[in-house]
Amino acid sequence: MSEASMDAGKPKHLPSLDGIRGLAIVMVLLTHFGNSLADEPAVEESIKQILHRGWYGVDLFFVLSGFLITGILIDSLNSRSYFSTFYIRRILRIFPLYYFFLFFLYAIRRPLVGWIWGYDPMPGVDLRWHLAYLSNWRADRGLNPDEATHMWSLAIEEQFYLVWPMIVYLVPRRLLGYVCLAGIACALGLREVLVLRHSWWEMLHRFTPVRMDTLLMGALMAIAYRDETWRARCSRFLLPVGFFFGAWFFAGQVGLTARFHNRVISSIAETLDWSTAPAAFACLVFWAATGGRESRFLTSRLMTTFGRYSYGIYVWHVFAWRLFPSTMIEGRPLPVKLLYILLLVVVSCVFAWFSWNLLEQPFLKLKSRFPYSPARRKRDAVEPVAAIGEAV
Repeated sequence: MSEASMDAGKPKHLPSLDGIRGLAIVMVLLTHFGNSLADEPAVEESIKQILHRGWYGVDLFFVLSGFLITGILIDSLNSRSYFSTFYIRRILRIFPLYYFFLFFLYAIRRPLVGWIWGYDPMPGVDLRWHLAYLSNWRADRGLNPDEATHMWSLAIEEQFYLVWPMIVYLVPRRLLGYVCLAGIACALGLREVLVLRHSWWEMLHRFTPVRMDTLLMGALMAIAYRDETWRARCSRFLLPVGFFFGAWFFAGQVGLTARFHNRVISSIAETLDWSTAPAAFACLVFWAATGGRESRFLTSRLMTTFGRYSYGIYVWHVFAWRLFPSTMIEGRPLPVKLLYILLLVVVSCVFAWFSWNLLEQPFLKLKSRFPYSPARRKRDAVEPVAAIGEAV
């Protein structure tokens, strides 16, 4: 890849990427809350199956995170405080809400439920895995409370933050894209091995080594975005490539790619299915950062608002679901159940609003105290004129 830097004058914050984040959290909410619908009658089952596809919203989060974080790292390579500033800012963004939520579950909710209702709502839970951001390695084996099972995705991202800055720092810019491609290939290969061994689904879904391709696809787009030559090439072929992977993803969802009689071919198709949605999302994120900056949908107040509060919504939405369990609507007509889903979305947003204003924003304001220091020596980084990752 050429080392041409990006043109000056690009905005530091792109509302369209907030819209992407908002789209991702809406997908996750509809998936989880859509599980409240029954498998019968047929209409409800169909709606439930459609909403269930929204679990790919987590993949969209991963792609966007890989894109933004890699952008931050590339833009700050010249800084003497490359590592310290990055990690301090990540801590200010992620830790306060994450650890407050754990404190709330374990130190407030757990004893309160035990005192009022006389039972332990989290039997056998090992808090240490959550504290160390390793819950994705022990997920769904009776070691996480219901309200914290979704934290596995935050654990994957935190593990990514620990490793990727060093790789970006050490690997020459011209080779970084090939490192991304190698990592994507390794994730695909490992996932293929696990599929052939009939490994349990959670291993394929939540283990960091088999999910790193999603993050690296976003990282690859960030590298192309900051290279004028590759940026032009990607923009030219974005639509057909995105359409190709989107069509492949759709075929996988309706079961077409799994209808092979040969077990090996079928397993390969199944493995590749896991990468088609992230590949399509990578095209979507790149488009949102380039040609889709003025998209009315992504830049709408609704989507950008969802994007702003997405972290809090994600953290609190399962707890909101437990406050209003789906047993409340069992046997109710479909319109009532749809209103129930809307209620859960509203309650999650209310929690997130309080979380943002009382906890997240005060810590985010502290980020201005930790700017990236001036360059100590020249490296192959671009000027941070498009530090769009600061919106993370």
